[in-house]
Amino acid sequence: METLRRPCTAEELQRRVLDGQEAVTPADIKKYRESEYSLVAMKILQERCEMPNATPSVSDFLRCRNHMIVVISTANAHGSGVLCNLTTADYENGLRSQGKEDGSRCFKIVDHKTATTHGTANIAVGAEEAQLPSYYMTMRNKLDVENIAPYVFVNSTGTKMSPSNIGSALTCAFGRSGYNERVTCSKLRKTAVTEIHTKYPDKKGDIAAHMCHRETTAAKYYRLIAKENNSLDSAYLLRHALGTSDATAEKTMHKPVQSIVLLPLPAHSNQLTANNGSHEYEENKQDIIKHHLLWLEPSGIK
Repeated sequence: METLRRPCTAEELQRRVLDGQEAVTPADIKKYRESEYSLVAMKILQERCEMPNATPSVSDFLRCRNHMIVVISTANAHGSGVLCNLTTADYENGLRSQGKEDGSRCFKIVDHKTATTHGTANIAVGAEEAQLPSYYMTMRNKLDVENIAPYVFVNSTGTKMSPSNIGSALTCAFGRSGYNERVTCSKLRKTAVTEIHTKYPDKKGDIAAHMCHRETTAAKYYRLIAKENNSLDSAYLLRHALGTSDATAEKTMHKPVQSIVLLPLPAHSNQLTANNGSHEYEENKQDIIKHHLLWLEPSGIK
C-alpha cells in the first residue's frame, strides 16, 4: 500500500536541523519568566481588574498579548494554528464549562490542523494563572480599533493573527529576556517532547495526545537532542566494534602526564655522527638518550 504522506523537503529538513541547533531550553523559558518584560506584563494584567474600562496603550496590549502567548505555548505546546484559531466563542464556552475547584480550566478549539484525527485541541490554564485570560480579554476588548476579529489573539489593528505573527510575538517576548534566535511554536513543541521523553517517558503517550499528534510523530520529528545523543553513542560503539578506537590512548587519557627534564649532553656527544655505524656508536647513542631524557612521576599524584 502506497503511503499518502508527502516526502520531507530539503527546506523542511534544514528547518528541523536549525530548530535543534537553536533550541529553546527550559533555562531560556525560566529566564523569560523572571525577566522584566514578563514581570511588567503580569503587573499590567493584574491591574486590569481595578480599571477594566480603561483603553490600553498599544505597547501595553502587545506586551500582555505576547506574554499570554508565551504562557499558553509553554504550558500546552500546541502548534501556532491552535492559538490563531482560538475564537472568542471558544473562550466564552470555556468559561461556561465546569473547571476544577482551584480555578484551572480548558478551552476547546475545533479548527486546527489535526482536528479530523485527534478531535478538539485543549488549551489548559493552570490555577496559578487562571485569572490572566480574563484580564487579557478586558484589554483586548477595549482596544481603540473598529471591527476586532472574533479571535482571542489579534494584532494591534484588530485583525486575526497568522502563524507568522504568533512566531513574531514569541520572538519579541523571548528577545527581551536575552534570547537572540527566532522562537516558534514548533521549537517549543520540540523542546517539550524532548524533555518529557527524557524525564517522564511513561507520560509520552499522554503528552502526545494533548499536543494532538502521534507518539511516532514526536519520536520522528521532535526528539532532536535524543537523536544527536544517540548518534554520538553509536559512533563511540562503532569505533570500538571496528577496532578504530585507540584503546591505549583512551586508557591513559586521564593519567597524569610525566615530566620531562632536559639534562646537559655529555661532552663527547658532539663527536658522534650519523655516518658512524659501529656498535660503539649505538651504545653511546643509547647512553646519550638516557642521559638527555629523565622521566619523573609528578609529585603528589597517584
